[in-house]
Amino acid sequence: MNSNKPTHTQQRSGRCFVFLFAAFVMLCALLLVFASVVLRPRTPLLQLQSASLNHTPSSPFFILSHLTLTNPNFGTFAYHSGNMSVFYGNSTVGDAELGSGAVKGREVKSIDVPLNLRSNDNNNSHDILYGSLNLTTYIELRGTIRLLKIFNKKRTAHLACTIHLNLTSHSIHSYQC
Repeated sequence: MNSNKPTHTQQRSGRCFVFLFAAFVMLCALLLVFASVVLRPRTPLLQLQSASLNHTPSSPFFILSHLTLTNPNFGTFAYHSGNMSVFYGNSTVGDAELGSGAVKGREVKSIDVPLNLRSNDNNNSHDILYGSLNLTTYIELRGTIRLLKIFNKKRTAHLACTIHLNLTSHSIHSYQC
């Protein structure tokens, strides 16, 4: 009775191999989906929430900006000293350091940035006579995202805004980012 038909134990071991292989393929697919969702680093979002213009004895124009930094990643975003620059035309009229810090995964952090405006030339005298100044701000925040405490990815958050100052009422008329 020597037939070419596989025995019962051979059929069972063949099925077991197929089931193990199918389970392995499904596990790989799940890991691939997990890696594409969780391990894909996104750039943190920097937003200007509000800005106010104050008058101080040391500086005629003092801007206090309230920023929020949103981390859409599952890992912590640790940023190094960023900077905020304010331009009038092509000349820089203000600089400020943002300091360093960290934002945990999927959280929002508030950052207050005080800034003194200065004027080194008379290029803005025409706009001052009309009682308004149009300023451009640029904020850059460099840092690293730490995913699963294993991977470090470098990302930079940028923000560029135009601020319209009303000099007669010492207020910010509007801002657009």
